[in-house]
Amino acid sequence: MRLLLVGVGWLSCGWPASAAALHSEGEAASLDASDLGRYEAGGPRTYSTRFEGTESPLSEGGRWTNAGVDWTQIRKHDGSAFGTQTGTHTGIFKYDDSYAHLSGFPPDQEAWGEARIVKPNASCNQEVEILLRFSSAPHRTTGYECFARCLNSPASYLQIVRWDGPLGKFTYLADKRGTNYGLNNGDILKASIIGNVITVYVNGVEKARVTDDTFKTGNPGIGEFLACNGGQGIGSNADFGFASFTARGIGGANTNSTGLGGQAPIQRPLRASRNPNYFADSNGNPLVLCGSQTWNTLQDWGTGGSVRPLDFDAFVSFLKAHGHNFTLLWRTELPRFSHLPVTANRPPDFTVSPYPWLRTGPGFATDGGLRFDLRQFDPAYFDRLRRRVEALKRAGIYAGVYLFTGEWLLRFRGPGDGYPLSGPNNVNGVDDGYRGGPAETGLASVTMTATNVITEVQDGYVRKTIDTLNDLPNVLWLVSEEAPMKSTWWNNHLISLVKHYERGKPYQHPVGYAALESLPDSILYNSDADWVAPSAWLSPTTSCGAGEPACKVNINDSDHSYFGMWNDTPQRNRNYAWENFLTGNQVLFMDPYLVDYPREHRNLCDTPVNGIGSRPDTRWENLRSNLGYLLRYSRKLNLANVLPRSTLCSTKYCLAQTPSSGAEYLVYAPAGGAFTLDLSAMPASRKLAVEWFNPALGQTITESPIAAGSSSQLFNPPFSGDAVLYLVDSEGHK
Repeated sequence: MRLLLVGVGWLSCGWPASAAALHSEGEAASLDASDLGRYEAGGPRTYSTRFEGTESPLSEGGRWTNAGVDWTQIRKHDGSAFGTQTGTHTGIFKYDDSYAHLSGFPPDQEAWGEARIVKPNASCNQEVEILLRFSSAPHRTTGYECFARCLNSPASYLQIVRWDGPLGKFTYLADKRGTNYGLNNGDILKASIIGNVITVYVNGVEKARVTDDTFKTGNPGIGEFLACNGGQGIGSNADFGFASFTARGIGGANTNSTGLGGQAPIQRPLRASRNPNYFADSNGNPLVLCGSQTWNTLQDWGTGGSVRPLDFDAFVSFLKAHGHNFTLLWRTELPRFSHLPVTANRPPDFTVSPYPWLRTGPGFATDGGLRFDLRQFDPAYFDRLRRRVEALKRAGIYAGVYLFTGEWLLRFRGPGDGYPLSGPNNVNGVDDGYRGGPAETGLASVTMTATNVITEVQDGYVRKTIDTLNDLPNVLWLVSEEAPMKSTWWNNHLISLVKHYERGKPYQHPVGYAALESLPDSILYNSDADWVAPSAWLSPTTSCGAGEPACKVNINDSDHSYFGMWNDTPQRNRNYAWENFLTGNQVLFMDPYLVDYPREHRNLCDTPVNGIGSRPDTRWENLRSNLGYLLRYSRKLNLANVLPRSTLCSTKYCLAQTPSSGAEYLVYAPAGGAFTLDLSAMPASRKLAVEWFNPALGQTITESPIAAGSSSQLFNPPFSGDAVLYLVDSEGHK
C-alpha cells in the first residue's frame, strides 16, 4: 500500500524470501475442499482458510469484512485470494488497497499466509499484506499493515505502516529494503502484535520489529496492493496474492479464560506438583518454565564508564512475543568488572548500577564512586526490583531473582572493581581482604565456613530483598551461579536463610541453586534447594538426592551447560532445548539480548553504544521461538501423568502417558529421518491423532489418524531436519 518514490522506481513494503514453507505453526493444516475457512474449537481463537471456491468480495460465510467504502475488495478463486485494484489511480487514491479483515479476536494476535506469486513483475509494485488490529467503517480504516514486495531483487522492500483513518493517511513505522526483503512464491509472511510490539517474519526468520501504542484493539486480515508505471499502466491482480491464511488470537477472552495463551494467571507461588519434574501453578496443575534470560535486566551495564539504561518494558514485550514464561533478574556484585570476554583481545571494563546500598561517602571507592554505607539500603534499587517483578507478573512471566552470582567474584575482579564488601569501598569496616591481584584471591565473602561480619551484611540484604518481593507470587529465588568450589557452606547457608525467613511470611517461594565451579551436579541434588540449574548439557530424567525435597525441578540453563553454543548450528541449538524438554526438564537460554558480544560472533547487536546494542541479534531468533513452541506443546500434554520414556522410541526422546485409552506421545527426532515408536499400550481399536511440527520453520502438519497397537510403528517426518511428533488418543485424553 505505501509507495515511496526512490530514484525512478516505486518502492512499497516487502520482506525477504527464503525456502518455500508448509503450514505455519499453529495452523490446522488440512481443510476439506468444501471448507470455506474455519475457526478451530477450543484454545485461542484461530481461523484458517485455503480460499476454496469463488467469491467477490471475499466473505466465507460473513467472516470477512471491508466496510471502508474508499478501498477495494479482496476476491478469491480456486485457492487464491487476490485484490481488485486497477493500478491506475494517482494521488491519495492510489492507496485504495484491497483488504479484508476478520472479527472477534483479542488484542494480541498473529497471522500468516502463504504467498502465491504467479508472475512477479518488476515494472509494478505487487505487495501482499498481513493486517493486525484492523478496523473499518465508512471512509475510515485503522490498524497495522505488514507487507512485502512480491519480487526478490535489489528493489525489494518490507514496511510496517499504521493506517490512521481516512484514505491516504498513514504513518511509516519500519522500512527495510534490498534483496533480503522480498517474497518468492510459497514463502510464508507472518506478523504478530503483542502489547505494543509488532514483529514481522518471513519463513520463520524475523525481519522487522517496532513498537507502537496507537491502536489497542482490532482484528487480523489480509491485503494486496498494485501500482504500475507511476499510475499509467495496469497489471494483473490475479498474478499475486495468498494461497492460504491463518490468524490466531494470543490471550484474551478466547483463550480458555487464562489470558496468557494457555497458562493460568499467576495468583500464588509455584509449589511441588504430583509430577516431581515440574512445579504446580495457582490451580495445582503442573507447568513447564521456559524462556530467555540476560545479564542486564535489573542493573544497567555499559562500557567506557557509562551505563546504558535497559528498556525493561521492551524486554517484557520481547519475552511475550516469543511465548516465554520465565526469565531471570541478575545482580552482579561488582560496580565495575573486568575480563568479560566480549572481544578476543583487551575486553573492556563494564560499569554497573544501581546497588543495594547507598553510596554516601565520605571518601571514594576504588571504582571512583562514593564509598558504600552498608547500614543504609538504596530505595531506588529495591523499588526498581519490585517494579520489574510486578511487570513480569502482569505479563504472566515468572521471575527468577538472583540474590548473588558468585561467578563475578571468581572471574571478573580487579583493583578498581569497587566491591562493597572490600574495606576500601565501604565506611563500615567490613573487609574481605582483597586489594587487587588475581580474582581468585578475592573470594573470602563467599568461601567462609561459619557466620561472620560479612554474612551479617549479606543476610540483611537477603532479608530486605525478601521483604520487598514476598507478596508477589511470580518469584523464584536463586542463591548463586557458578560460585567458587569452596562456596558450598555459603550456598547452603543462603538456602536455609531464605526458607526459614519466608516461613513467617505470607508466601514461600521456590529456592534455586545453580551450577558450581568445577564441581559435580550431585552437590545441587543433595542440597535443600527446590530447583536446580546444573552444568550437564542434558539433564537427567530425575534430579533426586539426599536433600529436602529429595527430587528437584531441573531447569537447564545454557549459561552453565552450553558454553560455546554460538559455534553450533541452529539445529544443534534446538537439539539442546528439545532433548532437555523430552527428558522431563525445562530450559533457560542465556540470551545475550542487547549486550554486544562480537567475539566468535556470539551476539552482533545493531548500533552498540558503550557495549549495549539497540536491537537483539536475529541469529538467535529460531532458538528463542522454539522455547515458545516447546511451551505450547507442554500445554497440550497432561504433565501430571507424562514421564520420559526413552525405551518407547528409537530416537530415545519421548514424553508419554500410556493408559489403555487416552494415551499421548511427544517425540523428538534430533536429526530427523525415519524412526519407530511403541504404541502397544492401547489396542488397535483406538485411534491416535497425528501432528508433525517442524521446529526449523515453526510449521505444523496434520496427518490422518492412525491405529494404535503396534509395538514398532514406523514414522517418517514429511520434511528434512529435526522433527517433533505429537500423537494423542483425543477421545480418551485426560
